Amino acid sequence: MLNLVHPDRQPVRNSNFQRYVGYNDKTEMSRMLSKLYTDAAANGVCITAPIPNPSQNELSKLMTAVNFNRTSVNSDEVLEDMLTLSQRGLVKLDHYIKGLQTKDAADTVYAVIRDAAARSVSQSAFKNTYVKLICWLARYSEKPVNSVLYINDEVSKYDIYYLYLLSRLGLKVTMFSFSDNGAYAEADPSGVFSETTMGNLHEKFELKFSKIDPKNIELIKKMYETFTPQVTRNVQNITTSVDKLPEDIIESHFQRISSRGNHFNKSELTPVYSAAMIGYNEKDIYTNILYEMKNNLSKSDKLMLFVSNGFKNPDSEQVKIFADIPRDGSLDVESMIDMLAMKIEIKNKPERTPIVRYAFIEEMKLMNASSPETVFVHGVKLISWFMLCVSSDAYRMSSEIPIIFYYGNITLTELMFLHFASRAGMDVVYINPDKSCYDMVANANAGHKMQIFELPNSMAVEPFPTKPVKAKIATVAYNAERELDTMLYNDSVFFRDFQFSKLTSMTLKTTYEEIDILWHQEAKYRSGFRADNDRVIIPNIFAKISGVPDGNANKYWDDVRSKLSPNTIITTKAPSVRHLTNATLAPYRPFYNGTTVDIRKLKSSPLNKYGFLSDDLQYLIFEKIQEVIDSGYLKVDPQIVAPLVLYVGTNFDRALLRLLQLYDFTKAIPKFIIIDNIEDTFSEVECTQLLLINSLGFDILIYTPTGYRNLESYIDMNAFESYTMNDFKYDLRIPKFKLPDAASAKGGGLFNKFRKKGR
Repeated sequence: MLNLVHPDRQPVRNSNFQRYVGYNDKTEMSRMLSKLYTDAAANGVCITAPIPNPSQNELSKLMTAVNFNRTSVNSDEVLEDMLTLSQRGLVKLDHYIKGLQTKDAADTVYAVIRDAAARSVSQSAFKNTYVKLICWLARYSEKPVNSVLYINDEVSKYDIYYLYLLSRLGLKVTMFSFSDNGAYAEADPSGVFSETTMGNLHEKFELKFSKIDPKNIELIKKMYETFTPQVTRNVQNITTSVDKLPEDIIESHFQRISSRGNHFNKSELTPVYSAAMIGYNEKDIYTNILYEMKNNLSKSDKLMLFVSNGFKNPDSEQVKIFADIPRDGSLDVESMIDMLAMKIEIKNKPERTPIVRYAFIEEMKLMNASSPETVFVHGVKLISWFMLCVSSDAYRMSSEIPIIFYYGNITLTELMFLHFASRAGMDVVYINPDKSCYDMVANANAGHKMQIFELPNSMAVEPFPTKPVKAKIATVAYNAERELDTMLYNDSVFFRDFQFSKLTSMTLKTTYEEIDILWHQEAKYRSGFRADNDRVIIPNIFAKISGVPDGNANKYWDDVRSKLSPNTIITTKAPSVRHLTNATLAPYRPFYNGTTVDIRKLKSSPLNKYGFLSDDLQYLIFEKIQEVIDSGYLKVDPQIVAPLVLYVGTNFDRALLRLLQLYDFTKAIPKFIIIDNIEDTFSEVECTQLLLINSLGFDILIYTPTGYRNLESYIDMNAFESYTMNDFKYDLRIPKFKLPDAASAKGGGLFNKFRKKGR
């Protein structure tokens, strides 16, 4: 039996009923509604006008089973009505929810009409609501209904009661209106029927929904179901330097994984390089570098597609597979993208198909195209070129990451293809000695992770070198100077203080026992540490320890003390009191587009509270904000991921900022320790803080003697390691912890005399 309470005292908002009033981003809202319309057209109901009142035919048909002349009914009478309607096939409850019991449906109907009656002084309100709800239940149960989309500004309170009823039955209901006519508040004054999102913009725009064959709608739905987290995170960009590029791109798939902690297998992770080298330095040296790069790739196990004269437009044979895609204006942009994506089939390696389809969809979204025809023309080229790369037996038999080596002048569509190929799991290298293309390449890189190296000189594109040329030979003194610099400043001996301004953190997959071994190691001594140009790869620890080993509390607290160092923040979990609101996140919405943060705009805005920090450190924090947004590890509504991470990332406290300022990325790694001894789970804000701190290279330990859930509430389990002990303790008294003395921890020695104070 449902718990019927007064409608103004219902404690929990209904998560099955999502209501949107207005919008913040027209493009994003159009795409969301288009996707919901497609789903509703295939498996549900889409309502774009006030729900028509019951017709005389409908009333006559149902009055054989229900007495509509009653001015009130009790719960038993509603149950009797629902049983009769169900038995006669007038209301097909199974079409709403498979296995829905008649009594549960009756209880829900009764609860909703009680809600309606409680809000009205009219004697007829009860009857009117009951008649309409029963008739509409019958009308829309003619076919299976999995979801409901309601788009209308002239909403009535009875429409809202019906949508609320469906959501209470268990259906997913979405309601959108450009503005609020007040009817919703009349029906739901406490705002508990739905989860409501209020936008800042209310200007009407035309909503165009595609007319897709229901079979294709089902295929598109199944395609999206294949986009699992393992698929969407399979391809990751890794970085190099202009000097190491020729060497790094030859690195095998296995070497790339093992050098990054070795906690993935080749099917789980495809680390790729995406780089452009624009301009040249010394011509002879540049010529030899190009020749050696191509020559070494040809000799390696990697499959290489070398392009020096651009891509040819697809021929008639290649475009045959796209002939059945409508081009008569019946598809919107998003549906056109989906239809094109379904044409991608990697027959030689079918496990790559969902990865490539996902990459294609993400790439095409960045076009922000307003015309489906434009999408079709570009999409056909991208897919046709890609299929040429993967259709050979050599691709099927190779276990290595292929590379596309593009030399010379390039078009925007070809550049778009390189970005798509990189997203799909291929190395991409673009080289052009003519710097006139630099702005085009840089502008096209928005939303991508291609590294662009600009060399000092520029010249017209010449034919690619087919042989090495005689170049200058370095003197003994010059070589000696370079060797000394290498010896002093690379990872084989030691590094200059604060030599690096950028970092990439890689969470280590360890055993519980290994934490003690690794915890106080400097970054440069950890397995997987690597230095590239001005960036270092820092293997760090992000782990949750649930329970108390053997129930020994004293030994447990000693273990915590052993983890403390001068550069540690240790805190205890307190009840979460801060709740995110639209007003809290609204100031951050102008600083991102989709999921891409406008870092330059953010840096110069009043929201940037880090102006007292160095530019390098500010850019590092903003880079990590983008990284956490892109990671997919934050389990919150996708609509609030970007503003949530921006909000948290621009509000670090001073203690954390000071540790970050003192952090020399090759040396002692700062620590963040939380002791969680209460029942409250971590909030969205706390979980976002942890992901950002982890991304900034800190070691993190969450001690949870109770074994309760905490960070799992909003953080994907793949983001951290979890260890469970053999006993749990509750209501432990947490001792006071004192950090070790900084001076004694630093020790003496010659090098300490030259130690810098920080960034």
